[in-house]
Amino acid sequence: MKIRIHPEFIGYEQFIKSIPEEKYTVKEIYCNKRNTVTKVEVDGRMFVIKKYKVPTFLNRIVYTWIRKSKARRSFEYADRLLTYGIETAPPVAYIEEKKGLFFNIGYFVSEYLPYPVLPQSKELEKEERELLDRQFVEFTARLHEKKIIHKDYNPNNIFYHKVGEVYHFALVDINRMDFGKDNLMLWMQAVNQLCTESNEIGSAVEFVQKYAEIRNLDVIKCLIVLFENRRNRRRRDKMKTVFKKIFGIQHKNK
Repeated sequence: MKIRIHPEFIGYEQFIKSIPEEKYTVKEIYCNKRNTVTKVEVDGRMFVIKKYKVPTFLNRIVYTWIRKSKARRSFEYADRLLTYGIETAPPVAYIEEKKGLFFNIGYFVSEYLPYPVLPQSKELEKEERELLDRQFVEFTARLHEKKIIHKDYNPNNIFYHKVGEVYHFALVDINRMDFGKDNLMLWMQAVNQLCTESNEIGSAVEFVQKYAEIRNLDVIKCLIVLFENRRNRRRRDKMKTVFKKIFGIQHKNK
C-alpha cells in the first residue's frame, strides 16, 4: 500500500492510514454508485474521502506501470491548481492499494468545502444570480487564459461562495485536467458540459457571447465550434448507447 500525505496534514497520519479499513465515522454520503464519496469528521475538522471503484483489469495494469491513478492525479492536480490561484478542496492525502502485483483501489482525501454547488445558485435572487453568472463567465475565461482545462466541467463539480461583492468558484472532481493547452475546441467543450440539455442552448450561446467578449475572440467562430462539438457529442452518445445495447444482448445470450 502506498500513502502520500500533504505536509500540512501530517498530524492526521493515523486517521489516513485507517481509511482502507474504514475505521472512521461517516457524517454524510454524497455518492455511493460507481465511486463512493463520504464526509467524515476528525478532531472537529471535516474531510471528504473519495474511494474509486476497482478498475478493469486492463486499467489495473495501466495504473500499475503506465499512468498515474485517479487518486494520485486528484492529489497532484489540486496542489497545482492552488499554485495557479484556482480554488479547490485542499489535498490531504492519496492512498493506492494493490492486489497481488497490480493496482486495485485508490482513495483521495481532501478537506471539506462548505459551499453550495453551482445548480443551487438558482435559489438566489435575480440580481444576485445575474452577478454570479457574469462573474462565473469571467472565472472560466481566466481559467482558460491560464491554459487550464477541466475535462469534467459540469455544474455539480463547481462550488461557489461570495466574499464582499465578488463570487469565488472552486473546482472538484479534478482527476481529468489538461494543463498548458490553448485550444478553442477544448474551451467550447467545457461550455457544452455546462449546458448539456437541448433547452439550455440559449444559455450556452449567451455564455459564449460574454466569454468571447472577455477574451477578445471571434464570437461567430466560437459558436460554430460550440455547435460542431455539440453535434459530435450527440453522435458519440448515440454510438455508446448502440454498443451498450449490443453488449447487453450478447451478455444475455451467453
